[in-house]
Amino acid sequence: MFDYRGIRDPARWLPMIPDQAQFIAFSEEAIQHFAPFFKNIPIALIGRDELHPSFSIVLLDMPSAEEQLKQVMEKTLAGRVYLHLHVHDSMYFEKMPDRQQFGWYYSFLKKRETFDLHNQIDMLSKHKGWKKDVIKFMTKVFYELEFVTLENGKVTMLTSAGKRDLAEAPSYKKRQQQIKLEELLLYAPYQDLKKVFDSLRETEAVEEEKLWT
Repeated sequence: MFDYRGIRDPARWLPMIPDQAQFIAFSEEAIQHFAPFFKNIPIALIGRDELHPSFSIVLLDMPSAEEQLKQVMEKTLAGRVYLHLHVHDSMYFEKMPDRQQFGWYYSFLKKRETFDLHNQIDMLSKHKGWKKDVIKFMTKVFYELEFVTLENGKVTMLTSAGKRDLAEAPSYKKRQQQIKLEELLLYAPYQDLKKVFDSLRETEAVEEEKLWT
């Protein structure tokens, strides 16, 4: 079984959760967010606490990768899943800057050679109609790909920069994953969500069968 409740106030949905349900968070931020509402209810943190088999589990925030969902289902063997996904910074509606935006910004930096991100980001934001967070994100991607250096807010183009794909940057991959997971877990129709978790259970059953054959 799969259950999603779109009620944000924990005081309203907590009484609906079975007494023996296991509460699971993927980040410390989610634990801090929910802890004041939960009296004497432990919250297991992925990567820190061991999960135990439990018929009912409550997922309190977004995983950073689909593999984490698979691990949760494998370790808990849950028959019922409740989703109350707290998202601190949603990427779904922000989307990913397209390649034209990256291309323009790259050419801009190449022509200028240096760019004072701290003092000139407002001017660039107004000129292009881009949010400042988008500019900072693209700068981080270029830094990770070793296209630029970044020191004290000054972005400097590297003349020795080679050709690399944007998807090689860790922050680019992370944003892609977050958008995909938000689309899958927050905005997909109920039936699509159910298919996701049914598929995870089927994968788990196949892996277990392989182990014993």
